[in-house]
Amino acid sequence: MGEEQRVCVTGAGGYLASWVVKSLLSEGYVIHGTVRDPSNFSELVLERIFACYFPKLASFEFVLFSGDDKNAHLMKLEKASENLKLFKTDLLDYEGLCAAIDGCVGVLHIASPVPLRGSVELMQPAITGTKNVLNACLKAKVKKVVVVSSIDGCQSADNGVLAFVDVRDAAAAVLLVYDKAEAEGRYIISSHEIGTQDLVKKLKSFYPNYNYPKSFNEVETKMNVSSVKLQYLGWKYRPLEETLVDAVNNYEETGTLFITSSLEPRKS
Repeated sequence: MGEEQRVCVTGAGGYLASWVVKSLLSEGYVIHGTVRDPSNFSELVLERIFACYFPKLASFEFVLFSGDDKNAHLMKLEKASENLKLFKTDLLDYEGLCAAIDGCVGVLHIASPVPLRGSVELMQPAITGTKNVLNACLKAKVKKVVVVSSIDGCQSADNGVLAFVDVRDAAAAVLLVYDKAEAEGRYIISSHEIGTQDLVKKLKSFYPNYNYPKSFNEVETKMNVSSVKLQYLGWKYRPLEETLVDAVNNYEETGTLFITSSLEPRKS
């Protein structure tokens, strides 16, 4: 990496993007991150929910009280204070995107609209937003762009079969594709496929005291996605068991999951 490479990450406050930002900071990159205004976004979502489902209350004025900055976790990352600058904008704000991307040699476009319901409400802003990002990249003469999308972009997962990837491995894949000069075209980030019933069985073997679904409606089929092309580039991924245990432990530590007594995963 050259001295002070400046990269823009869209949707920097999101789950995957946060891990990408963390990895970039650890490698010495200077980052421009785009984020939504948390207070304005929350008010907009509430207004739209009431307009859709409670039209008689749609004229109410919403006042939100929150001391928790949605993007505070980013500024707590190592090297963030000196190498991370946040820009409050969204995918439909072309001028805001231009300001964030200006001066950057690369862009990792990870942001995605958050619809209240319906695929149409998701797709059109996503398409328009991606066009805005790419046009802003052209204006800034960006050298490389990596666009990240859902796996639904290549296949729907409505048959009960889930394609899994650890977020740490997904972030590593995004950086790998950005760093490798020979990377081009589409890469699929997928490490494991498993049916819902098999997933529950595996989780039960580690954490038997949680409540799990008892009936399943799934078709025995595969998603037919492959990360072989990405692996040829040098990508490696964790075992599924490691991801599941780390995830459950994290949920317990943050209070997302509750159990009556402290349990350790069973040893194999």
